[in-house]
Amino acid sequence: MQWLSASLAAAGKPVKVGGVGWCSDAGWFGRVCRETVVFGPGSIGEAHTADEFIAVEQLEAGVAVLKDFMSRLADDLAGGV
Repeated sequence: MQWLSASLAAAGKPVKVGGVGWCSDAGWFGRVCRETVVFGPGSIGEAHTADEFIAVEQLEAGVAVLKDFMSRLADDLAGGV
C-alpha cells in the first residue's frame, strides 16, 4: 500500500484507508495476501449503474497514478534483487 499511497499523494489525490459497504474481490484476496487494496478512478456513485460513466479527465488521472505506482513498485523490487 505504501507505493499506491505515495503515487496518490504525488498526484494530489486523497488516500482513504478503511472499510466500505460494498463487495469486491479484495476480501477474498485479503485472506491470502499480505496487503490488499481497491483502487479505481471515477466515482463509486456512478459505477455499476445503468448510466455508468467516467470522465476522460478521471480516467487519465487514474492512468497517471497507476503508471507512477508501477514505477515505484518496479524500482523497489529491483533494489531488493
